Amino acid sequence: MLSPVILAGGYGERLWPLSTPDMPKPFSLRDARGHSLFQATILRVANRAKFAPPLVVCNSAHQLLVREQLRAIGCEDATMMLEPEARNTAPAIALAAFHIMNESPHSVMLVMPADHHIDAPEHLLAALDQASAAAEAGHVVTFAITPTAPETGYGYIQRGAAIAVAPSVFAIAKFIEKPEREVAERLLKAGDYGWNSGMFVMRASQALVEFEQHAPEILAACRAAYGLSVFDGSCVMPDAECFARARAVAFDRAIMERTTRGAVMPLAMGWRDLGNWAALYELATKDARGNAVTGEATLHDVENSHIYSDGTPINAVGLHDMLVVAANGQLLVAPKQRGAEACSAAVEHYKKRGDASVTQRPWGEFHIIEAGAQYQVKQLTLRPRGKISLQRHAKRSEHWVVVSGMATVTRGQEQFMLYENQSTFIAAGVMHRLENNCDEPLVIIEVQTGSYLGEDDIERFEDMYARVSD
Repeated sequence: MLSPVILAGGYGERLWPLSTPDMPKPFSLRDARGHSLFQATILRVANRAKFAPPLVVCNSAHQLLVREQLRAIGCEDATMMLEPEARNTAPAIALAAFHIMNESPHSVMLVMPADHHIDAPEHLLAALDQASAAAEAGHVVTFAITPTAPETGYGYIQRGAAIAVAPSVFAIAKFIEKPEREVAERLLKAGDYGWNSGMFVMRASQALVEFEQHAPEILAACRAAYGLSVFDGSCVMPDAECFARARAVAFDRAIMERTTRGAVMPLAMGWRDLGNWAALYELATKDARGNAVTGEATLHDVENSHIYSDGTPINAVGLHDMLVVAANGQLLVAPKQRGAEACSAAVEHYKKRGDASVTQRPWGEFHIIEAGAQYQVKQLTLRPRGKISLQRHAKRSEHWVVVSGMATVTRGQEQFMLYENQSTFIAAGVMHRLENNCDEPLVIIEVQTGSYLGEDDIERFEDMYARVSD
């Protein structure tokens, strides 16, 4: 039985503003069935006859988000490894190996990033028998995706001789990191190169041996962090101070490019790493003029452009080869070929300002529309069946106005319904709760007034998400 390790700790800055620190791309990007990339990854390993319950390695700030997305697809047996901070994939995999060794010492790990798109996951599942056989023999196996174009945004792996115990698995002959176009064309013609998928199959014990040989400082930091971790049954919380000593580096760089036990299995499964807007444009369905449109948009004289909106209608005229994104209350407009540069500049700007576009909660999300001395205006969106905790505030009052949907309000001893354009007032010190018992999102404008408006001014009495604090 394979032990899945799902790497879900990335931010995805090159997909701003769709991907934000509060709602990274594995959780915000959706497939045709409405599943996030993270959920689709979890569903690939849902067969408990073949896979052990997954271990999800994610940022501690996303614990509630991960828990809610797991609950939505009926995965109740996953364990979360909560990284105190992002340190790239090598420390994440080392932590996972320690945990799996502790739980099941002879397990083979299947490591998968949570932000990949796969058209034919059945091809991956069919390949796991041979990959596992090679892993049982002590190899560290990765998958090389059969290239369909001379991509310059992916690393390449050249295969060498076949491995005796698994004829479809080969020794790794060479790694080539993100080649120039001319080189990529040559690699495509050679026929023995594939795109580096970033997925791995290996025994947990072998992973620790490789770290001991090639990255002992990472191993030592993660051993200490795991040794001092807190485990509450569904979450493992490594020690932050120890984990901070681990060098932030990718598993490919720390281990795969150095090990003598590396192996590669060629695989065609419609795989894409959705790391930037260019990758999303390539994957998207396009109209007769080459435009990829998501959301509500009206186009006139627009060609070869990528238009994306999470709700705001977009009207575009005379655009050619442009990227227009309206998401999470932010707008990005740039030439399509400069999308990565535009995202980088925008993210740097917002980091300096310290702005947060949308704040996620297990019941939904909110963003601040305006704030001033002793007042703050927020838009709250409660997902279907979401509810805030039964709570009260000592220093602020709240005014709620329903924009769309139907709200169930608890205020003191009374409970009542609010419909569109109706409102209510919650005085400081009054116990209250807001619920969405419908199948559509509930949108509320909340006006807060008082001497202190911080998120920590909350006394919680009941909470379906078992939170101690927001």
